Amino acid sequence: MTDGSVTTLLEVMTGKPVVVTTLLQQVVEADAERASALDVEEGDNNKLSRRCYSKRRQSSTANLCESYTPIARLKKEFRHDLMKADIPIGRIMKPTEDRVAA
Repeated sequence: MTDGSVTTLLEVMTGKPVVVTTLLQQVVEADAERASALDVEEGDNNKLSRRCYSKRRQSSTANLCESYTPIARLKKEFRHDLMKADIPIGRIMKPTEDRVAA
C-alpha cells in the first residue's frame, strides 16, 4: 500500500493525512560517516541536511525526521523541488502527474 515514502507509510498506518513541516534545511559538509553512506568525498559541501517533523492533522504528536541528500547528483528540477521547504521527499520522487493529485 506504500511506495516507500515515509509520509505515505504514516498515512497508511494512521488512516489520516500527514502534514510535513520543515524545521531546518541547509547545505552542509559531509562528515566521514555521512560521506561513506552517501558515497561522496568527506568534506563535500553539496549535501542537503533536512530536518522535518510530521504529524497527523489535529494531533499534538509529531515525529522528527532527518535526511541527507547528495544534491550535486540530482536533476535540476528535482533539486529545485527538494529545496522547497515542505514537500515530502517521497512525493517529490513521484512522477509530476502523481504529485499534482497528492
